[in-house]
Amino acid sequence: MKNLKKAKAILERLKGYDDKLLERTTGLSDTLSQLLESYITPAILEDLKQIDTLTLPKKKAFIDYLYKLINELESKIKPKEEKKQIEQLPLSDFFTKKLSSLNILKPIEKRAFKKVGVETVYDALFFTPKKYEDRRLKKLSQLKDGDTALLKLTVEDIKKIKKGKLKVKVVLRQGNVKINAYFVHDKPFLFTFFRKGKEVYLFGKVSKYGKEISMVQPQIFNEFDPIIMDRIVPVYSLRGDSSVKTTSQTINHLRRGV
Repeated sequence: MKNLKKAKAILERLKGYDDKLLERTTGLSDTLSQLLESYITPAILEDLKQIDTLTLPKKKAFIDYLYKLINELESKIKPKEEKKQIEQLPLSDFFTKKLSSLNILKPIEKRAFKKVGVETVYDALFFTPKKYEDRRLKKLSQLKDGDTALLKLTVEDIKKIKKGKLKVKVVLRQGNVKINAYFVHDKPFLFTFFRKGKEVYLFGKVSKYGKEISMVQPQIFNEFDPIIMDRIVPVYSLRGDSSVKTTSQTINHLRRGV
């Protein structure tokens, strides 16, 4: 990029020369060839080596051509980003740096760490899960009764029902295969979330009874999250500070935080 700018500066000066000065100017072949050899094709490079012998009109036309070519090259070459200054901390900070002071963590992730008594960077990196869970995306047609799976589905319908404790039924499909998701509450947000035609992600235990495939009270996700979806994920114990309120997403906040 530096050589490209030097060549452009030379061409800008040449474009400002009058005919007599430009006609007397020599040595352009070697100088411009060295600066541009990494950027132009062999054919153009070969023409450039003849620039000193060209007639004045052809020399001016070739200079204009090279100038436009450099402008095009500059627009395609992205300048290197400046290296970000990274703060170097003493090794002792690894054991004492409080998670509450880290801007990279969201407040909700900090609360999740507080719940399980994890306070420092050291604590977080050595906070081991009690087990692991398979949250790789699965095909609905290949699941068996009792399988736990993460599914990408399209909403077909949602309605209120009265079936024991179940109050809402959502019909979804994956290709030609359908699944019913049941919920034990009928809160308004379900009807906002499950709009017809919308793609959603559900995670839960699959039940098969006759031709019906279903999930009861699955976890629902509005969009794909690569930290907690389509991978083997850790499952952490939430025992700890009883004053910190947990939600169904607390473990996910821990996963993102770690």
